[in-house]
Amino acid sequence: MTLKRTVVIVAVLTASIATGEVRLSPGALEQLDQALSRPVRVYSTDARAGEAILARVDLWAGSQMDLRKAKTSSSRDSTRTIYVATERENRPIWAERGQGKGIVAGQPFLVRYTKEPGKRSFVKDLHVPSQQKLAPSDVSAIARRLVEVSGLSSTTSTDRYGRAQVVSRVRLHSDYRGKVDSSFTLVQRVILKRQISELEVVNSKQVVDVHPASHEILAYKNIDWTPVDEASAEMRPYKTREKLLAQIDSAFAGVPTPQLIERIQQCYYQVDSHVLPALAVYPRRDAGDTGIGRVVYIGLADVDIRPPRRTNPRRPASAH
Repeated sequence: MTLKRTVVIVAVLTASIATGEVRLSPGALEQLDQALSRPVRVYSTDARAGEAILARVDLWAGSQMDLRKAKTSSSRDSTRTIYVATERENRPIWAERGQGKGIVAGQPFLVRYTKEPGKRSFVKDLHVPSQQKLAPSDVSAIARRLVEVSGLSSTTSTDRYGRAQVVSRVRLHSDYRGKVDSSFTLVQRVILKRQISELEVVNSKQVVDVHPASHEILAYKNIDWTPVDEASAEMRPYKTREKLLAQIDSAFAGVPTPQLIERIQQCYYQVDSHVLPALAVYPRRDAGDTGIGRVVYIGLADVDIRPPRRTNPRRPASAH
């Protein structure tokens, strides 16, 4: 007798067969049905507009470091190039000009700029802790000013900024007993999300690192944010409920422990030539869980979701 994997609707996680099961909570099943009842458009990406934005990012990075003198290295397929320079003096980067003095570098530090298809990353390895901290709204405003004033993004009434997520990178200080008695903030990171027609484009983002004391920019990243061609918008048939359930099950194939899907979110996902409607599938994450423990993305429309091209890509958390 052969044991088969099944997708089961349950309220709580219970014992499972040894090969593992995928189970949907009632809430996740309701969210799946809501997504199926809300058809949204498929868009083609505007490759020319995307290349123009990345060219502006290259110019901006070139104004912050001398790319011609930097040491360079490339991936084997030449799709990724990394520029590295050693700086002895900090030249602060502001969201807007004329904003005061930057932090003082106590020793030489590295500046890195990485170029690869659909992605740019500029990082100054300056780690100067501060007990100051900006309000999330203030640090978000600095990030928005940087990308807008420098022309590092393009938005419309349809394809625009979504929520801004702010996280802090901190350094803890402990007393002689090992008890934390103070904390210092190294950077405050703003992750600018993208949305189309009220749905988040889950793999598109712009990241800005801001120093909490000087308010200068320490890093900028542009990741898979190619504008859409709004004239290309079209409705495409959705997959059936049964096919989506089968793909959710397939996405967790080989996971030895049962998987309870607690939440399903309708979203968009950018691939090389399109922005596609998708489902973000969130499994339950418990302490010590040996399951997949990460979000899986599944295409809603009858078009494959294949993550954008990458150099030496890691196994993507997606189902086609």
